Amino acid sequence: MPDIRLSSGLVIPRSAISFTTSRSSGPGGQNVNKLDTKVDVLLDLSKLWWLTEAQRSLIEHSLRRRVDAQGRIRVSSQKHRSQWRNKQEALEMLAHLIERALEPERPRVATRPTRSAKTKRLERKRIDSQKKAGRRRPISDGE
Repeated sequence: MPDIRLSSGLVIPRSAISFTTSRSSGPGGQNVNKLDTKVDVLLDLSKLWWLTEAQRSLIEHSLRRRVDAQGRIRVSSQKHRSQWRNKQEALEMLAHLIERALEPERPRVATRPTRSAKTKRLERKRIDSQKKAGRRRPISDGE
């Protein structure tokens, strides 16, 4: 199996990836009970020598739910009947996850509330104020 090329030009070497297979719970009829069609792909981040420390921490933070104690990213697929298709899908998911994790986060552009949003907010406040004013005790004239 060749190395995985990311759209950003980076390469994930085949030596950094390991596979495990197990019985799937997905589609397949009796095939599911007999063959190991579920595929788990493990990517060892320590073997990605081209990653800077900042990129490594960015990936670990973005994918923290998928990183195990040994620093490996786990992606699994059991959607298809064949092990080969599940392996291809898991590798595509892994490449997509790495690319998304390495994308810089876009800064938020500050916006101001629209005129209609302001009037709706003030109208809600006025209605709530009237509702609460109806709950107050009536003011007596000193009697």
